[in-house]
Amino acid sequence: MSRLNPDLEARYKLTLANAAKELTIGESLPVNVERVCAKLQIEHGRKIHSNKTALLAGKSRVYLPLALLPPSSHYSAKERYVIAHEIGHLILTSLCSATPLGSSEYWQFENLCDSFARQLLIPEHILNKFPDSIDSPREALEISLGLASDALVTWPTAAWRVAERYPEFAFLHVTIRRNQFGQLTMKVSASTLPRKQLQKKILTTQVGLGLMLAPLTQGKEAFSFCDNEYERSEIMTELAALGEVDGAYAMRSRGICVAFHLKR
Repeated sequence: MSRLNPDLEARYKLTLANAAKELTIGESLPVNVERVCAKLQIEHGRKIHSNKTALLAGKSRVYLPLALLPPSSHYSAKERYVIAHEIGHLILTSLCSATPLGSSEYWQFENLCDSFARQLLIPEHILNKFPDSIDSPREALEISLGLASDALVTWPTAAWRVAERYPEFAFLHVTIRRNQFGQLTMKVSASTLPRKQLQKKILTTQVGLGLMLAPLTQGKEAFSFCDNEYERSEIMTELAALGEVDGAYAMRSRGICVAFHLKR
């Protein structure tokens, strides 16, 4: 399987980061993606097509799937992210003549463009306005939720940027469903860990993190947990990719948003 040369991948990453900075000079939140498209002379809009997320037409058009998204005169948080991601692909094609070869390179390009989308929608100069350090997972979670609202992005997008600003924190988004038998199920739908670790992991409400989060399915709005050695041990066993956890805070918000403070 073909993979990008690390030096080449680093070059593409730098190119995209520089482009995000240049395109968002003077931008406040929420970043105006229509204005960004105008700067790059990129057409955008909704159109009926077979792609599930977006369609790139040549080097200057981005179309969102009309049939899968509710009609509106304004782009949703999800649509804004999709447009930003596709702009990343167009920049790589335009400035680096770069397109993926094979499935491994495809996913590397997807990760590069995901990173670009986050940097475009939440620019570095916005992150630099936050304090140099924060103390608690509750504060980290509140910052991320506020940032998602201000930037008009989904919470996982904001959480990624907060984790980049404060690497001692990690975030999970957990969706809650009831199966056909009425049993509650929890699944990790997004994580700020690299390489999509822990995504799609099923949590049981009987043990571990699922049990700890159960109060949020029973009316509680938010709470701190992972306060004792037993809870820390349970989490570090179940979610080994997190590393050593020092504390955690969870809140209901279109599912469950969780912030972990990590020992460094």
